[in-house]
Amino acid sequence: MNRLRKLLLLPGSTLLTALLLAPPGVTANETAPAAVVATSSEDISKAQDDLARASELLDEGEHAQNSTDRRAFYLAAERHADAAVALLPKSADAHFLRFAARGRLAQMKGLARAAWQLASLQEELDLVLELDPNHADALGSRGGMLVKLPYLFGGDRTRGIQLLQRSLKLDPQSVGKRLELAEAYHLNEQDDEARKELEDARVIAEGSGSTQQIETVKKFTDALAKSCRGCELEILAR
Repeated sequence: MNRLRKLLLLPGSTLLTALLLAPPGVTANETAPAAVVATSSEDISKAQDDLARASELLDEGEHAQNSTDRRAFYLAAERHADAAVALLPKSADAHFLRFAARGRLAQMKGLARAAWQLASLQEELDLVLELDPNHADALGSRGGMLVKLPYLFGGDRTRGIQLLQRSLKLDPQSVGKRLELAEAYHLNEQDDEARKELEDARVIAEGSGSTQQIETVKKFTDALAKSCRGCELEILAR
């Protein structure tokens, strides 16, 4: 599942990424196939293939050139994640990939149409963390939500930052998690801490030799420079 750990919940996207969106008139549970728990090595192999493919499709969706292709990638990722959950209902990674796919679909629709599914989101993350209390991506998602959700919807910036810090401690080489924490510090007007995380992210990205990660850090740096103190960053590419 190394590809799963490469999925970056990029700054500014966590809240919308987390909001699960099913097609109109259909609940999230109705979109998933009935559970047929893997009992053979063949079933387990099929589930692992679905997990790997879901992760790949999410990554491809992040870099799609238009919204039509992006949505198609995310829908396909959701189908593979659903299939993996059906075979491996106790897999934290499978549930998180389904969460990520539905969240990205929700992100494309916008907050207003997705916010009503916040309870489903919380249940999904609760399940991931029940299955794996140290799931770095789920902790990062929960932390980012708490940072950005309004207080009346359960937002808690202090607790959110703590969870982002814990997530990063579990996955210290993650550029995305460092940028997420940097934005949280920026929103909390802790600018020195934000700059430190940004510099660490730059060093890690350059050390990895990944053009994609280097470009992500550059976009974040530009967005941070243009942002007012305590304001959310405007980053179009996720």
